[in-house]
Amino acid sequence: MTQGYYTVHPMEDGIYHLFEPAGVGCTLVTGSEQALLFDTGYGFGNLAGTVRSLTDLPVILVNSHGHVDHIGGNRPFGRAYLHEADLDLAREHGSQALRRHILGAVDASHLPDVFSREAYLGSTPHGWSPIREGHRFDLGGRELAVYHTPGHTPGCISLLDSRTGTLLSADTVMPMVWLFLQESTRLSTYTASLEKLRKLPAGKIVSSHFPHALPASCIDRLLECASGIEISKSVPYSTPLAAGEALLYTDREGDMEVSIAFDPHKLQTPA
Repeated sequence: MTQGYYTVHPMEDGIYHLFEPAGVGCTLVTGSEQALLFDTGYGFGNLAGTVRSLTDLPVILVNSHGHVDHIGGNRPFGRAYLHEADLDLAREHGSQALRRHILGAVDASHLPDVFSREAYLGSTPHGWSPIREGHRFDLGGRELAVYHTPGHTPGCISLLDSRTGTLLSADTVMPMVWLFLQESTRLSTYTASLEKLRKLPAGKIVSSHFPHALPASCIDRLLECASGIEISKSVPYSTPLAAGEALLYTDREGDMEVSIAFDPHKLQTPA
C-alpha cells in the first residue's frame, strides 16, 4: 500500500518495510510497548508521518550503518543507536556537504512533489549512541538481538526478531552487495559475517534495497559467490552514488543470481 511518498509492505506480525522511490527502505517493528525503526533512508519524504500512520508507540531508532541513505531521515526521531565502528562515518554522511552531494546524484524524479532543498540540507541527524553485538531491544512481547556484521562498512549490524525469525540485514545480505567502498572491509571479514548469520534461526530476510522479503538461502548464495570470485571473470563497476571504481562478479548458478562489487585489493587471496 502507498502512503504518500512511501510504499508500505506489511511483512508479518507487526513488521512493515517502508520503501522510498530512490530505492532504499527502512523497517518498522512493533511490540506491545515500543516500536523500533531500523534506518531512515535518504530522508527526502515525511517518514515520521508515515510511521505515525502505522503506530502511536514510542519509537526506538537504530541505524544499520553510517551511510547517508540509511541515516538521512534521522532528525525527527532524535538520537539513534549505531555500532561504534561507524560513528565517524555517520558524522561524515550526516553532514550538509554529503547531503548536498546526494541531491546532485539522485534522479530528481525520486524526490517528493513538495520538497525543500534548504530544509533537507538543514535536517542533519541529532547524533548517535554507540551499540555493540549482544544488545537486545525489548519492545514488549518481542525482542530484537543485535549482530555485528562488518563488510559493507566496519560497523554494519543486523537485527534478528526472535518472534518471527525475521532477519533485518540492511546492506549485508541482498542479491547485490557493495564491498568496494573505501570504508568496506576485506572480503574475508564479510564472509565471516555471513557465516555468523547463516547459523541463526532466520526464516526470511528483509534487506534495505529490496522491497520484499528474501529467502534465508540468499546467505548461502552470497557465500558461494564470494568463494568463487575471479578477477578474470569480473567486469568494471561504478556508480554516481559512491566514489571509487570496482569490479563486479556475478554468480548465476543456483536458485538466485547474486553479485558482489569488490575492490580487488581487498580480496583475501589473489584470483
